Amino acid sequence: MNIGLLGSFGLIGSAIRVRLAGHTLRYLGRSQDECYLDLNKPIDATQLQGLDVLIHAAGVRDEDFNVDSVQAYNRSTVAIYELFSKAIESGVTKIVYISTAHVYGPMVGAINETTAVNPLSDYAIGHYASEQILQRLVRERGIEALIIRPNAVFGLGFDQKRFTRWQLVPFLFPKKAVCEGRIAVNSPAIKRNFISTDAIAGEIEQWLLAGSSGYKVLNPVASSMLSLGEFAGLCAEIAEKETGAPVALELGSSNQADDFNYSSIYPQPCRSEELKQFVSVFTQMLNS
Repeated sequence: MNIGLLGSFGLIGSAIRVRLAGHTLRYLGRSQDECYLDLNKPIDATQLQGLDVLIHAAGVRDEDFNVDSVQAYNRSTVAIYELFSKAIESGVTKIVYISTAHVYGPMVGAINETTAVNPLSDYAIGHYASEQILQRLVRERGIEALIIRPNAVFGLGFDQKRFTRWQLVPFLFPKKAVCEGRIAVNSPAIKRNFISTDAIAGEIEQWLLAGSSGYKVLNPVASSMLSLGEFAGLCAEIAEKETGAPVALELGSSNQADDFNYSSIYPQPCRSEELKQFVSVFTQMLNS
């Protein structure tokens, strides 16, 4: 397949790039390594011609709304409609969009793909608006679409010089352990489902090869939930082993959202060891 990929060198996009290397990939974006496509400007349709598939792994981030909320909302609505419409007009028949679990609202209780959405933050509202625009295009244009809603993402292989998401828990906690010798967690009972970028890329590849039709929403999930306190403990244990220095854990007493369970109605492989392997390798990188 001829596949266009936005966010080719980002956290999730890097894993997709590697997983789909056997296909013809066209990197779309603003860097010198990509065919130029800027969602803040009118879309150049010539960059989309000849593609069978478009994968959008460069959606808005929390930071984008902090910098310029108007521009961030524009990228989530007007720009996303223009991008997807021009892609379809150019011959694209399958579109994949990387969204977020935050479209479900507060991370409490049992959540799967049948759970009603309740986006509250600008970040969540922006992503859900993009989802709805894509769903409408599926109905109107007869294309196929996959929405991916990950919860807490981790992975390696991205360009660290371009990486700006160090505040994400899977990266923040190991970095705190190695660089500061302490991890402070205000709400250690809060749970997250930590999913690897490789797993997300694998789900995309499976969907592309399966020949599914219509519109599908998928929660990519790992085999078990982990509280922030448990994850902090794992990071501290591995950092102490790798660095030989003690790591202090400062855990608060809040029990907010400790009933959270993120799951999927679709069968997925067992992914129980991926997180531990990531923390170990990432800690070694930070300590080198």
